[in-house]
Amino acid sequence: MAAPRFEIGVGLGTQPPIRRVHGMAWLGRLLRADSLWAVDHFLGLFPTAIWDREFTWVAGPGTTPHAFYDYQTLLGYMAGRAGRARLAVGVTEPIRRHPVLIAQAAMTLAHLTRRPPILGVGAGERENVEPYGLDFEHPVDVFEEAIQIIRLCFESRGPVDFDGDHFRLRDAVLDLGPPPERIPSIWVAAHGERMLRLAGRYGDGWYPTFPMSPDVYAGKLAIVRKAAAEAGRDPESIVPALQAFIVVGRNEAAARELLGSKAVRYSSLLVSDEVWRRHGLTHPLGQGFRGMIDLVPP
Repeated sequence: MAAPRFEIGVGLGTQPPIRRVHGMAWLGRLLRADSLWAVDHFLGLFPTAIWDREFTWVAGPGTTPHAFYDYQTLLGYMAGRAGRARLAVGVTEPIRRHPVLIAQAAMTLAHLTRRPPILGVGAGERENVEPYGLDFEHPVDVFEEAIQIIRLCFESRGPVDFDGDHFRLRDAVLDLGPPPERIPSIWVAAHGERMLRLAGRYGDGWYPTFPMSPDVYAGKLAIVRKAAAEAGRDPESIVPALQAFIVVGRNEAAARELLGSKAVRYSSLLVSDEVWRRHGLTHPLGQGFRGMIDLVPP
């Protein structure tokens, strides 16, 4: 039996200076990466204090971890530089951006690129929502309605109607449409059971970011595929993906030494209490803490 195709994506880096984004795109093309990814953030994941002490070699002194380009503008700018790589966002959410706007941007990008873009979308993170006066009380409810609207925008021509608790569309027209051969793929960032089921029901791919063992990954993927089958979709058509965080050194000893750095140790706070409990520990920020979903670094 032939081995399944395994694709690799590379993060563009969505932060200034733009020359670094160009450099990552060049590197991705040199490595023949299948996709080039931006993120959608207002805030970065690292507090300024740790950034100043640990990352000045990356960005230079006096820089900030909280300066991000708008992903929609950036991916449009990079469309002519992507070559055969797919452009992707990992991920945006429908609290800051209306789902029709998300759909319009993805379809616009599909007209600019050689391959279908990947629209990574999730329920959001507290850091990008609450500090800006937006509601983070029912993010999964908002997401469930939004992903249906995005699908309608990709598939419908003419007026669209939608009646939800968070979004209501009346004779809403968005006739742009993607090119038939470059319809954007929707990859859902999902970890909890309800989001996993929504990924199977509406998504083209599953895009988790939390570290997990192969057995845990397989169990969650089974939930995605079961939900797809229950919705009358082909379970095997859902792309199983993973955003992997890795430490690289000249050898194993050097890589293990990096695990003791403040930056890497801090990164363990970005995973949920569920992950900590699997190792017999409680998350330092409290039982039930959901990691990067609940973190507000400043």
